Amino acid sequence: MERILGTAMLTTRRGGAQRGGAALTPAARHFVRVYRQWREDVEQASRRAFARAARRPVDD
Repeated sequence: MERILGTAMLTTRRGGAQRGGAALTPAARHFVRVYRQWREDVEQASRRAFARAARRPVDD
């Protein structure tokens, strides 16, 4: 993903279970916010489209 986006998404710290770890970069946190908003927008659009389709008469 980092190669595709062209930026680091994770920082890591060596040190094992007690001192090591990983954290999202600011770019990754931004990406997550954008993705969540996009997903919400898609969900709302899908609900509206389904509601419109459900109101149409059924062709037999």
